[in-house]
Formats: sequence, C-alpha cells, structure tokens
Amino acid sequence: MATNGGEVSVILEKETIGFMKVFEYIKYVLSTLVTLGFFGLIIYAISNGYAALDGHPALLLIIFFSVVALLAYLEGLQVAIMALIDVNRSTFRHLPRAYNNHKLANANHGLNVQRFMVGRQFFVVFVVFLGAQLTTYSELKIDWLPNFLYILIIQTGMPGVLFVLSFGQLMPQLIASTHPITFMNLPGSWAVIHMALGFEAAGVTHFSWVLSIMTKFVFNLNSPDIQTWTEEVSKLSRRSRVSKRSMVSGVSRSTKATEFQKFDSFINDESFTMNVNNVNEGSLRKCPENGEADTISEHAEGMEWVQHASVKKALLSWGQDTQLTKWPTEESIVRYLTSQGKEVPCYLLPCNHADYIPAHIVVMELERKEAERVARCADPNYQCSYN
Repeated sequence: MATNGGEVSVILEKETIGFMKVFEYIKYVLSTLVTLGFFGLIIYAISNGYAALDGHPALLLIIFFSVVALLAYLEGLQVAIMALIDVNRSTFRHLPRAYNNHKLANANHGLNVQRFMVGRQFFVVFVVFLGAQLTTYSELKIDWLPNFLYILIIQTGMPGVLFVLSFGQLMPQLIASTHPITFMNLPGSWAVIHMALGFEAAGVTHFSWVLSIMTKFVFNLNSPDIQTWTEEVSKLSRRSRVSKRSMVSGVSRSTKATEFQKFDSFINDESFTMNVNNVNEGSLRKCPENGEADTISEHAEGMEWVQHASVKKALLSWGQDTQLTKWPTEESIVRYLTSQGKEVPCYLLPCNHADYIPAHIVVMELERKEAERVARCADPNYQCSYN
C-alpha cells in the first residue's frame, strides 16, 4: 500500500507540474496576443489622428517609436551600469564601445553613476508623459465594446502601458541583466549616457540632490550601507596613506637603521634587469589585465622563485593559498587587505584613484633608489642604511 501511495503521489506531482507548464504557456500566448493587439490599436489610432498630441500621423509615429527606443536604452543601461559597477573593464577591453561607455559611466570616482541616474530619470518620466499623449484616444469610438471596457482600455491608455512596458522597459532590463556588457556595447549607448549626464549637469534636477541630503540628515543616514571596492580603498587610503616613495607591502623599512639589513626574499636571488633584443609589438606577450587570474602553469617553467618561502609567506599575507595555481588578482589582494585593516599600496588602487601610481613606475623608482644606495655604499666613508 505504501508503494502504491508513493506511486500515486509521484503521478499527482507530475500532473501538477504538467498543468503548471500548460498554464504558463497559456499566459505567454494570451500576453503576446493582447500586447500585439494593443500595438495594432496604437498604429491605427495614431494613423487616423486620434492621438491627444497634435501633429501629422507620420511624425507622431516616428516620435512614438523614437521615445520607446530611448526608454529602452535608458532602462537597459541602468541595469547594465549597476551590474558592471564593480567589474574591471579590462576584461572586455576587446569591445572598445563597451569599454569606453563603462569608463564614462563610472568616471569621477563613481559619481557619474549617480549623475546618470538623475539625468536618466528625467528622460524616463518625460517619455512616459509624452507616450501618454500618443496612446490616449478620448475621441476614438468603439460601439461594440462595453462601456466599462472602453474606459478601462481606451481612456486609461492601457494599450500604451503594455506596449511601452514590454518593449521600452522590461525587455531591455531582462536582456541587460544577463548580458550587461553586450548592452553597454550597443551603438548609441555612448550618446544616451552623455545625454543623461549632460542634462544632470545643466542643473534642472539639482533639487533632487538637495532633497536627498535633507532626507539623509533627517533620518541620520550618514554612511552608506554598502561600499564598492573603489570606495573601500579610497576610505582606507585617506585614513592611512602609504608613502609614495616606498610602496612595497610587507617590507618594513626603519628610518633609524644604521646599516643595510638583509632579509629573506626571493628578490635576493633574482636579477631584475636583462638584455632584450628585437622588441616589437608582436614579440611582447601581454600579461593578464587587472582582475584577470591567469594560470601559473602556463608559463611557470623555470620560475623557481614561485616556490620560495618568502613568496608563500606573502601569499598568506594577501589571503591566498600557498598552493599557488593562479596569479592573485589586484582586487582580491585589496579586498583582503582592507578587510584586515591593512594599508594598500598605491599601485593596487583603482586606476581612477587620485593616489594611483602604476606598478611599473613604482618599481622603476625603487630600482633607481637601490642603484643610488649601492653607489653610496661603495664609498667606505658612507654608512649604509635602508634610506
């Protein structure tokens, strides 16, 4: 009996799942038919001069499709920008349009994201109100339609609501949520972002900033609920700035040292200068960009320093496993350092940070200072030190 009962339960469960699938398909079909029907009604009404907005039907149709397309860009870009706000754009450098749009949207230490949201919202509201003028037909008469349906569908502008919602808002949002880089790479995205930023810069909507500041003050919202990687690093670097003259994390240098102190590190056994011939653009292998984790096994042959005890010790201080299979990324190191309240070297800061210095510049400066120190130590009358 227990077996029969279990079989019945399984059959009922399968039937329920099948019914839910059929019901779901019915909703897809009905929604599609209603939306397309409303689309046909919009075309018919505008073409026959029933729109509340005066103008030639052809011009009104162009305006209608243009504002819906603009709304689609605004809605999709909002989702794409927020989805990529903490993503390293170097991972899609091969898509110049998306790369430049991401750089523009996140400029000014991320302030452009807020500015885009402010400017974007104006155009969204503008499109909605303009669309209402093109999809509300108070003079359109449909005798066979019951009065309550006429009021619900025609006079409320329901056709425009469903069409604009489907084509101008939900569809681009759903696509951008799964393909934000692709959406950021669409032609015209750069112009739409500039349009939103430009309108915000004009100051028409600046009262929203004043209102938000007042609201935060009233409700004591002093610090953000969440912080991006850039904000975390900026906050930490303001609290304790690392000297720009010696930015090697984990190496302690004493200003009171009176003689050169040797320390255990793989750099004692490595030569950092070499002769390179026939340098051309194709001969230099491009290493992974910031945020990419390349496997060490691909080019670790002959790299004994990877197994050096000091390297493993450094990996532990960066929150990495000593069994190094991939190069640790800049972001992973920074996140670990900030979580531990440690200082962050300037060359690991985001590239748009005011205190950022490229790693190769830091290394060149250290090489120069080391050469000067070695030259001074060659003088028997000079007492060597770290400084």
